[in-house]
Amino acid sequence: RKAFVGGGGARRIWRALSELRVEQAEASIVADRERIMEIIRAGPGIRALNHLVVKRLQSWFMESAAGYLEQRISDGSQELSDAALCADVGDLLINLAKFP
Repeated sequence: RKAFVGGGGARRIWRALSELRVEQAEASIVADRERIMEIIRAGPGIRALNHLVVKRLQSWFMESAAGYLEQRISDGSQELSDAALCADVGDLLINLAKFP
């Protein structure tokens, strides 16, 4: 929670989520990984799956962040870190809406 609330934490998490790539995933059994990658290539494709996974995780993150902030506000928080997080989350929500 400290990494999230601390200065720029939400942006760092957002950036980390945006850099996820299924092709970098590992498996304990190499043949399993190869088969999974074949299924992905034959299905939606790596690029499309990357996009879907990133957007779903970013959406989940935004819902969680908004819920956290709503709770903090309803608890009467007046901490500067919460105000900064509100600004970061607002900017990220705008970004999420721009790139569906």
